[in-house]
Amino acid sequence: VVLSKKHKIFLVMSIAIMLFTFGESKISAEEDDKTASKMLISEVVKLKEYSNELDSELIKVKADKSHNHYSTNTMIEATILVAKEQVESQLVEQRKLLKALNVEFIDNKIELTQSYLGDNSYNWPVEGFDNIGQGFSGYHKGIDINTLEFNPRAINSQDGIVVLAEDKGDGYGNKVIIYHGNNFYTLYAHLDKITVEKGSYIFEGEEVGIVGNTGNSSGKHLHFETFVNDGSGNNYIDPLEFLRK
Repeated sequence: VVLSKKHKIFLVMSIAIMLFTFGESKISAEEDDKTASKMLISEVVKLKEYSNELDSELIKVKADKSHNHYSTNTMIEATILVAKEQVESQLVEQRKLLKALNVEFIDNKIELTQSYLGDNSYNWPVEGFDNIGQGFSGYHKGIDINTLEFNPRAINSQDGIVVLAEDKGDGYGNKVIIYHGNNFYTLYAHLDKITVEKGSYIFEGEEVGIVGNTGNSSGKHLHFETFVNDGSGNNYIDPLEFLRK
C-alpha cells in the first residue's frame, strides 16, 4: 500500500484534530449520572474506534517504507504512535469513570444506560475450542463448550457492561454476567479465574476470564448462556442462534 503525499498530510492533520477533540471532551459537574453515563459510553466507543483506525493507518505506513518515502513515513509512524499512546491513556481514564458510575447503578438497582451496539451476531466465547459437550434444552439453560484439560481464555461475545463477576455459591462457580443493552445478557460460568470487574465496560473480543472447573462441574468447560430480562425474570435463548465461530 503506497500513501500519496495528500493522504499523508491529511493523516497528520486528522491525528492532530482528533487528539484536540478528545482532549477537550469533558463532563460538567451539572450533568446528572444518566447523562454522564451516556456521554462516557459514547466517548469510550469513539476512543476505541479511533485507536483501531490508528492501528490500521500504522500498518499502511509500515508497508510503505520505500526508499523515497522513508523519512516522511518514519515521521508519520512516530506521530501515529504518539497519538495511539494518548488515545489509549484517555480510554483507560474514561473507562475508570464509567466503571464507577456503573457500579453505583448496579448497587442501587438503577437501570444501566447501555444502548445495544451489536447486530445479533455474537463472538464465539472460548478461544481455540468449539466442541459442545451439552447443548441448550429445557433443563439446560445454555451450552457447555468443552476444553479437555486446557484452560483457554473466555472471550466477551459483544460490547457491554459487566454486572456481576464473582462466585455466588449457586453452582455456577466463578461467573461473569455482561449486559449488552436492550435487556440482553450473556453469562460465562465455571471459570478458573475472573479477569474483569463489576461495572467495567468491556469490548467484544476482550477476555472475561480463564475457563475452568469451579462450581458444580465435572470437567473443564465454559457454560455459556444468553438471556433477556426486562424486569420480569430471565427468558433463556439458545446461544447458537446468536454465536458465530
